[in-house]
Amino acid sequence: MPHLSPMPWLLIPIFFWLYLMSIAIMMWFTPATPRFPYNLTQQPLSFSTWMWL
Repeated sequence: MPHLSPMPWLLIPIFFWLYLMSIAIMMWFTPATPRFPYNLTQQPLSFSTWMWL
């Protein structure tokens, strides 16, 4: 079994942290109670939601 380099095990927590931060930013900039499917006539999609899509 070949020896795995430590690089992937350093990248996995970083990408996981970025994933959690993106969810937290999306929850911060969207309304408190988002309804899906999103009602576009009520309020346009926020910038963070467009980034998430």
